[in-house]
Amino acid sequence: MQKGFVQKSFEDVLKSKRLLEASIKGYTPYDPKREYEPEELERYDAMSFRFEKFVETVLSFFTTLELYLFGKKSDTLRNRLLRL
Repeated sequence: MQKGFVQKSFEDVLKSKRLLEASIKGYTPYDPKREYEPEELERYDAMSFRFEKFVETVLSFFTTLELYLFGKKSDTLRNRLLRL
């Protein structure tokens, strides 16, 4: 695996982090007692999606880094994280 793949994967992590941070800056606490319109819930949907995407991107980066450093993937996520 080439070093460029690791760099690209890390750049993807930084991009998704910036998007998540932008959503968090506009965050206002959710009031469970209030009845929200669907349009009002879109920012919460976007933030939760961006959080999920950020986690997936970080895990993908760890897989890419592990392949670059060791030449093979671990069988489990736990083993991958312990290895790195």
